[in-house]
Amino acid sequence: MGTEKSVVNISSTLNLNKMKILKFLFIGIGTIVVLVLVAALFLPKTYRVERSVIIHAPQPLVMEQVKSLKKMNEWSPFTEQDPEIQITYTGTEGQVGSSASWKGKKAGEGSQTITKLSNDRMDSKLIFKKPMEGTSTAFFQTERDGRDVRATWGMEGKNPYPFNVMCIFMDNVIGKEYEKGLAKLKARCEQMSRIVSN
Repeated sequence: MGTEKSVVNISSTLNLNKMKILKFLFIGIGTIVVLVLVAALFLPKTYRVERSVIIHAPQPLVMEQVKSLKKMNEWSPFTEQDPEIQITYTGTEGQVGSSASWKGKKAGEGSQTITKLSNDRMDSKLIFKKPMEGTSTAFFQTERDGRDVRATWGMEGKNPYPFNVMCIFMDNVIGKEYEKGLAKLKARCEQMSRIVSN
């Protein structure tokens, strides 16, 4: 009988400990959620990401790699993240209204459409469908910098409450990808420029 009581007591103690752990766990999660919701009240609902690079190549050559969404996706870091990504192009390549729609396991689902285009700038609208819905605007600006070109890639948008808490991470997360893409664009354009020069 004594042994049975001991087993029962141990079992009861274990159950109580489990309940206490679960209680503290729920309290901890609840506290974090409340803190995030409160913090989101004071955080901006807009974000802007911008990165630049100096490219030793003619400005028209750089713009040719930007205004064509097909060519852009050859150096964009976002397409290489998902080997299984499927991209569909519509409209006249390199013209306002041309669009690229993507779908992939890692890349999610969305589209990019050129809205404005000039000799030194391209603006586009990004529509995200999966894993989260949202819209933003992106731009690519080129400026003469002596004999070189300063290329700037940027994006801006809005996140409604409470998802605006993500705005504070956008510059770091997207900015790193922009830096990778600009490095590939720089290498691509400078190689093409050397070939043309020779």
